[in-house]
Amino acid sequence: MLALLVPLLALTADVPLANLGFEDGADGWSLPENYSVDGTVSRSGAASLKVVNTDPEVYRLASQA
Repeated sequence: MLALLVPLLALTADVPLANLGFEDGADGWSLPENYSVDGTVSRSGAASLKVVNTDPEVYRLASQA
């Protein structure tokens, strides 16, 4: 999932995004039910976005609220 988001972030570099490191949990994000904020894994922020996709035919995206 992150591999798909990084190119999208590059395309929207002029658009400010809030809470990119999920320091404030899911605040500022609209997350489908199969997404969650994981405070045990991170790269440079406080947490990461975890996606559990149980249906390969359906792929939901997270977005800024």
